[in-house]
Amino acid sequence: MLHRCVLALFFSTLLCFAQEDGAAFFEKNIRPVLVAKCLNCHSATSQPIMGGLRLDTREQMLKGGSRGTSIVVGKPEESLLMKVMMHTAGPLKMPPGPKMKDAETALFAQWIAMGAPWGNNPIVSSSAKPKKHWSLIPPTEPSIPKVANAAWVKSPIDAFIASALEAKGLKPSAPASRRTLIRRATYDLTGLPPTTEEVEAFLNDSSPEAYAKVIDRLLASPRYGERWGRHWLDVARYADSNGLDENLVYKNAFRYRDYVIAAFNADKPYDQFLTEQLAGDLLPPTDNLKQQFERWTATGFLSLGAKMLAEDDPMKMQMDIIDEQVDTMAKAFMGLTVGCARCHDHKFDPIPTADYYALAGIFKSTKTMDHFKVVAKWHEHVLAPKEDRDRLAAHEALIEAKRKEISTLTKAENNKLAEVAMRRVGAYLLAARDYERDARIQIAPIEEERGATVRTAVSFDSGNIPKTLEKGKANTPKDSKGPYFAEYQIEASAKGLYQLDVLNQEKGSGTADLWVNGVWMKQGAGPVQNRAASPEAPGWSYLAIVPLEKGMNRIRFEHASRFPYFEKLLVARHTGKETPKTTVQIANQYGVNPSFLDQLIEFFDRSQAASSSVLYAWEIQGRGLPLSAWSSPAASLFQGEFPKSAEGVAQRYE
Repeated sequence: MLHRCVLALFFSTLLCFAQEDGAAFFEKNIRPVLVAKCLNCHSATSQPIMGGLRLDTREQMLKGGSRGTSIVVGKPEESLLMKVMMHTAGPLKMPPGPKMKDAETALFAQWIAMGAPWGNNPIVSSSAKPKKHWSLIPPTEPSIPKVANAAWVKSPIDAFIASALEAKGLKPSAPASRRTLIRRATYDLTGLPPTTEEVEAFLNDSSPEAYAKVIDRLLASPRYGERWGRHWLDVARYADSNGLDENLVYKNAFRYRDYVIAAFNADKPYDQFLTEQLAGDLLPPTDNLKQQFERWTATGFLSLGAKMLAEDDPMKMQMDIIDEQVDTMAKAFMGLTVGCARCHDHKFDPIPTADYYALAGIFKSTKTMDHFKVVAKWHEHVLAPKEDRDRLAAHEALIEAKRKEISTLTKAENNKLAEVAMRRVGAYLLAARDYERDARIQIAPIEEERGATVRTAVSFDSGNIPKTLEKGKANTPKDSKGPYFAEYQIEASAKGLYQLDVLNQEKGSGTADLWVNGVWMKQGAGPVQNRAASPEAPGWSYLAIVPLEKGMNRIRFEHASRFPYFEKLLVARHTGKETPKTTVQIANQYGVNPSFLDQLIEFFDRSQAASSSVLYAWEIQGRGLPLSAWSSPAASLFQGEFPKSAEGVAQRYE
């Protein structure tokens, strides 16, 4: 039954979706303005038609009136209609009275730039009797037409085709060859070409049922559901990830995809197919777990839509999700676009806001999301027997209790660290100043191995990582626990500063921390986020300048959960004039917390000496900005003579 019902509807439904950009834009934004402000004077029913200009059909609008064409398709700036609406065409200003709102003229400009697409009804009218919408007309059993070429008719469908051809004075095409026929049928039903063996079998089958057997075989093929189910997945806006701001993966979306494919292959009744997707979890309970899980999976239809998971307003997020669900449901099952009714009664479909919010109220009582906090999390059914679900819930409750316990301890310890840091504000400010200075210093990798100490990454003297490192791998032994490290014994001929470089370092998944002689020297970089990702650049890269003692030194690379790949380590005497320090080295110098220092540096990057910043007095040093612009309450602490040195300002803050 699903073959007959769904396949008959999906082309029309897809058309509804395809017209979204053009016809839907016209219906939503252009037609209402024409009806309200233009057609009294510029339509077929106007007496007289002012200026000879009609705006009730696209053809007449393009034709124009006594002053020429009203719009130039694709060029709003050259269109007379735009000029008169914006009151830039001299004394000619339309519509009479106040100038149209800028938002309205902007929509007309966008519409013309789009090519001036028209709606489904070619005539715009404020009084014409509305036609019945195709999706709201109940199907009927039509009478089979009589045709002259009755011998050509092999099935009732053929009679309708023949009737339409004869009405236009046309004849049917010649029958396709058997080889062409099986190729057409196989492509149509499975999306794949027939095999050589399948073609030969059909060509050699002279029985009257040969073609019917091919069709039955294709309908029984799993490929049939894959081929035709994908069209429903388009209607259901199927995707493997959420999209929009936080493009998180729908890791269980494939279950809904497989449900749709299985429904087509099983020829599931269409009403059951619809009901399961809208309310599968509300159907009467069943002892058949497979059937119950299938119903729950079907409700993925409601969850798949794109969502703004980082929306700051929880209520707006919830209503936006509901709006997307209502809109998709109406398009998929009723062939209607109802999204406009969120704000106003729909002017051309029978959808008032009362009906829209009646539907929205139903969806609001539906648990689509577990919570609406940033970042929001969608709800998923656990496909397991009730006793297993209960055990899982009890286990998750224990985890949550431990998580709260950890959070309480962590918060208390963080407060202690923050209290210490607050008493050392001056040191943090001076450390941030040094970082800003050193960050501008560019150190090139040495690259020349001659005269330097060079070690391959796998030649470490001690460590808990494999002796073979691979790109893109974790490089950790099986069933082991971190942190993972490799330590190299490096002999220095004299005490001093040395430059460390690495060859072909992999950075995408983060880099390792650097330790020298038991002292933390550099924090490893975190994983590269999608938006900042770029191909790995091969070659040597500068790592840090570190102090080494005369004799043997220990250089250690360490990472909590993996060991990032690199090929070689180079150590050479630093001979440059400038010696930039890492954040960790600067934090060690001033005796401050490196993580807090990173946060302060990030704060300065965002603040950019904003007058409302509590640290404005520090940030304006050397920028020529007036202290009098400071609007933070902290300004009261700087009454009187302003310190002349950075150290003085830091001391005042502390």
